[in-house]
Amino acid sequence: MCSLNPLFDKTVTVYRLTENGIQRQELENCFFVWEDTLREDEVGEHTERKFRLITPGPEQSVFTGCRVLPGSGPEITLEQWNGFIPAKVAGLCEVAYASPRYFCGQLSHTEAGRK
Repeated sequence: MCSLNPLFDKTVTVYRLTENGIQRQELENCFFVWEDTLREDEVGEHTERKFRLITPGPEQSVFTGCRVLPGSGPEITLEQWNGFIPAKVAGLCEVAYASPRYFCGQLSHTEAGRK
């Protein structure tokens, strides 16, 4: 991936719950788009945030369950984690899938999102 590509111009902050607390990582030169859609089921209408994130680089830094916020996001404590959810934080997304992509046998980039 070339960081000069105008589609890969976003910075995102990735949060991951670990046994040692909340890991926070800012990733630059990413492709990131999201949209809120309305979904209806037997309980009623719900807003659902769909998104796609492509992170360049030779290491996978986004996994299922991570939370992603556009731009440079705040530090989050373990006590804040349960309230740090897409329904309460504008723009926050939770990763439903993460797929490493390889080129010539080496990790090229990671695609992640929620469909």
